[in-house]
Amino acid sequence: LLAFRRKLCSKLAHRLGWEYPENEDYLTIMLRSLAIKVAGKSGDPEIVKEAKRRFELFTEKNDQSAIHPNIRGAVFEIVLIHGGGEKEFEEILKIFRNSPTADQQLVALTALGYAQQPELIQRALDFSISPEVRNQDVIHAFAGLRDNRKSRKILWNFLKKNWDLFEDRYVKSLNLLGNVIKYGTSSFASEEDAIDIEKFFADKDTKQYARPLQQSLENIYMNSAWLKRDAKDVEEWLADNGYLN
Repeated sequence: LLAFRRKLCSKLAHRLGWEYPENEDYLTIMLRSLAIKVAGKSGDPEIVKEAKRRFELFTEKNDQSAIHPNIRGAVFEIVLIHGGGEKEFEEILKIFRNSPTADQQLVALTALGYAQQPELIQRALDFSISPEVRNQDVIHAFAGLRDNRKSRKILWNFLKKNWDLFEDRYVKSLNLLGNVIKYGTSSFASEEDAIDIEKFFADKDTKQYARPLQQSLENIYMNSAWLKRDAKDVEEWLADNGYLN
C-alpha cells in the first residue's frame, strides 16, 4: 500500500514543490501540504531527503523559513518515521516547549506520536499526560500515536493501564473522554481487538461515553468485515499492478 500511495502522490508533490507563492489559491496550498505529507510518509526518497534537510536547517540553523508552517507537521512526522531517533525527538520536543503559538505547539505534540522506537513511543505517551500538556490537548498527542502503526496497540494498553487517571481527569469533560476513547481504539481492524475493548469496558459504567465507544466498536467490526471480504482481491490487484514487488 505504501508503494501505491507513493504512486498517487509523488509526482504531484514534486510538481508543486516546497515553496508557497504569494496569492496562491487555497486549494493548491492544501493540496501541496497533503501531497508532501503522503509522499514523504510513504517513503518517497527525494521527499524524505528534502524533509530531513529542511528539518536540519530549521532546528540547527534556526532558519524559520526552511519549513513553511503549513508543512511543519508533515516534515516532523516524515523525519521521525524515516530514521529519526532520540535526537530528532528531542528537537521536536524543544519546538513544542518553545513555540510562540498554540497551533505550532500542537503540530509538534502530534508529531511526537510518530516516533518508531519503543522507548520513544513510551516517552510520547508519558508526556501526553504530563503537566506540560494541557488536559484538552491530549487528543492531539493521541492522534499521532493512533496513526502510527507501531504505537496503536501500545496506545490502547496505555489507555487501559491509566484508565482511572483519564476517567478522573475528564469526569467533567465527557466530550473529551469520549474523544480519548475514540483516538485510543478506533484504528483497529480485527474482531480480536474489538472483543478486547468490549471486555475491558464490560464492568464499567459507560453510559456517559456510550456513543463514542459504540462508534469505535462499529468501526472496528466494519473494518474487520471489509478485510475478510476484500483483502485478497486488493492484494491481488496490488500484485498485478506491481505494488508488491
